[in-house]
Amino acid sequence: LRIHVGGETIEVWHTPPAHTDGDSVVFFQNAKVLHMGDLFFHKVVPFIDVRGGGSPAGYLKALDAVIARAPADVTVIPGHGEVTNLDGLRGMRRYVADVIEAARKARAAGRTKEQFLAEVDLPAYREYQGWADRFKANAAAAWDELGS
Repeated sequence: LRIHVGGETIEVWHTPPAHTDGDSVVFFQNAKVLHMGDLFFHKVVPFIDVRGGGSPAGYLKALDAVIARAPADVTVIPGHGEVTNLDGLRGMRRYVADVIEAARKARAAGRTKEQFLAEVDLPAYREYQGWADRFKANAAAAWDELGS
């Protein structure tokens, strides 16, 4: 969707399911500002709403699509966390990819879901807000998605 208001062009981009199955971002073309809403948690562990159609693999696809489309000098406003740039988005992508890879490795090693959830730890992200509340849920979502 593209809207022209005054001297600004505003685009709304629908993304693959990530936080939910209804994720979109708003890009202010002239200002080079991208508002991500709940699709982007900057240095905050995201909530992947599996019941609402969210998906760890979809998160990677959604972030890849946004990163590929956004200009290099874009300012990114997250739904949670501080304003950042494309490096911040890449950091979020790394987090999701690391969670999925941890689940993949545990499955390949023959671990059960319960063993995986008891053992999984990604120290690089422990300082993210929401670690204690949402990290294990993200790990469980990645585990479950890999099994389907």
